[in-house]
Amino acid sequence: MRSRLKKIHNRQLRKFMKRQRTLASSFKLLGFWSVIIIIATMLTTGTGALVNDIEKSQGSIHVEWDDTGLWDKSSLEFIGQSGSCEVIQATITNGKDSEPMAGTVAFEVYYVEKGKIKDGKGIYGEKIFTGEVPALDTGEKTVIKAEPTKGDGKYMFRAFQRPGHNGKGELWSGEVVLSGCNAEQQTESEKASQGEENPQEKENNVDDGKASENSKGKSKDNQGDESKDNEDATNEDKESSGEQGAGAEDEQNVKKEASENENVDEEIDTENAEEEQQTKEEKQSEEVNASEEKEDQES
Repeated sequence: MRSRLKKIHNRQLRKFMKRQRTLASSFKLLGFWSVIIIIATMLTTGTGALVNDIEKSQGSIHVEWDDTGLWDKSSLEFIGQSGSCEVIQATITNGKDSEPMAGTVAFEVYYVEKGKIKDGKGIYGEKIFTGEVPALDTGEKTVIKAEPTKGDGKYMFRAFQRPGHNGKGELWSGEVVLSGCNAEQQTESEKASQGEENPQEKENNVDDGKASENSKGKSKDNQGDESKDNEDATNEDKESSGEQGAGAEDEQNVKKEASENENVDEEIDTENAEEEQQTKEEKQSEEVNASEEKEDQES
């Protein structure tokens, strides 16, 4: 009985050991192939950097510092703005508690036809002008100006603080809103165009006036000659037909009166034409003078 149990035990032990050896061989084979795969991967790819990769780099950072090295303790602020179709302006001052400015600063003008020029997210207007704010003493103020070249719409001034300022470094004026400027610019453009045409018209009118005067002189000479010829013809007729009846004399008088009336009508027409021409010239001269006076005022 014991020998039989021993045989059974030995048989089970052999099976167990055989199973263990098979399992150990499998783990060894798996470990071997795992090592082979890892080595091959490291040799063919850059995964070595994941294990140990140290790279050294050298460089430098350059920073622009204020030439003075210190803020001059000035502080600008806008205290008003206004505008018209010819010019927009804003008043800027250096605060009473501030120190004198050590130099000038720049300012800009922004425009938008409708909507906002700026908000907390950014600037949406178009920059149309740049200028310079002079160095201001403590409490001193100045007026900065610009031409509203875009016509109707909204304008704002933007100025910068001196370098090193402990605030935002910039300041904005209020909005300057313009309307009706586009129509005014169109009218001025038409007047300017008419002003450019008027000199040529004036020259033509002068030439026409001279021609009219020459025509008038010739007309008067012709009228005098015709009148003289008519008188001579009348005298000759009277001498040659001294005994003609009263009817012939009446007919001659009627012809003479008709000729004189025609001459008078021609003189009246000529004078009327001269008066109309002179009135036209005076009107054009007044328009040219008014245009020149307006241009002088704008300049």
